[in-house]
Amino acid sequence: MTQEENSAGQSSGSGLSSAIIAFLRAVLRLLVVVTILLGVAALIYWGVPQIYQSFMIPVEDNTIAIRVLETRQDYAEELFAQQNDEFSRRLDDLELEMDASSGSIDELQVEVENLQTAATQQQSRLDELDWLVSRKCWRRNHPNWISFQVSSAS
Repeated sequence: MTQEENSAGQSSGSGLSSAIIAFLRAVLRLLVVVTILLGVAALIYWGVPQIYQSFMIPVEDNTIAIRVLETRQDYAEELFAQQNDEFSRRLDDLELEMDASSGSIDELQVEVENLQTAATQQQSRLDELDWLVSRKCWRRNHPNWISFQVSSAS
């Protein structure tokens, strides 16, 4: 073999080895890319549920708890508003009753004053009657009661 053939044989051998090396590099790159993709896929497959369990479920639970609290607060506000309305009505009723009672008290005071006036008049009539009765008793006991009666009648 001549040197040219030898160098052609080496070049074809070296070309074949460089092609094999290039092929192996490509396969190795493909394996690295596939491994990386599998790692990312495994991370997504097991990581997403873990992240969901760790972050999303507590957030959803808190959201539900907040909604429940808002509902309770709305109910409590409605209940307090109803109670406030009830107390306002009761207060208005009590004020009306108090006004009516004040009017009744005023009327009763007028009646008491009228009764006191009537009692005073009755007492003065009783005093007059007592005086008259005592006077008649005096006339009966007095020896000249007939003459006194005749003279007072004229």
